[in-house]
Amino acid sequence: PQLTIFENFQFHGRLYGMPSQRMSNRIASLSERLGFREFIHDFPHELSSGFLRRALLARTFLPDPHVLLLEEPTASLDLRSQYEVWDFLQEMRGSKTIIYTTHSIREAERVHDRLVIMDHGKVALDGTLDRLLENAGELFHFQIHFKKLPKELYKNMSKVTTVVSPSQIGEVFDFYARERKVFFDIMELAIQEELLDYAADKVGLETLIMTSTEEQLR
Repeated sequence: PQLTIFENFQFHGRLYGMPSQRMSNRIASLSERLGFREFIHDFPHELSSGFLRRALLARTFLPDPHVLLLEEPTASLDLRSQYEVWDFLQEMRGSKTIIYTTHSIREAERVHDRLVIMDHGKVALDGTLDRLLENAGELFHFQIHFKKLPKELYKNMSKVTTVVSPSQIGEVFDFYARERKVFFDIMELAIQEELLDYAADKVGLETLIMTSTEEQLR
């Protein structure tokens, strides 16, 4: 708290043995690129959480490392700032190895070269987005909203062998299937009750993660 952002960067650079001129050039370049140059001589507590996050990210890149470990680098940033950071990270492609954690599906889809989805300390999914979705094959997500979903009907629909990961959410029967026609098989059972609505979607990354971490597809 006794050092300004600039002084903090200088201290960090000296720890890595950076020459003074190279360090000054890097500080100027990074602060300009990540949009906090006007605050470079302010103290950390004087910056908003978003600008402080940018400064911390820039400090990580100061010594120009080949490998970086980042934990949720866009946390506390507004949407526009998130895109600016994503673009900055994209510029590093091919020149650095960057491993970072995120809870943002949108971020994972936009920035990744390779995705590793963890579940309780174990790898649930690993690969590029295209490969993961390709391996999922023709997987569809369906929801049927009943006025009232009887327990017996839920059990009967869940027992259909082509139904994947069935669950009940209020009065909604939620399930997955490898083929579209499974939906019509279920509708033959469901039609005996009053229906309010239904939804059908092909699985994207978010749904693929849910089905791979909460309950393995059978």
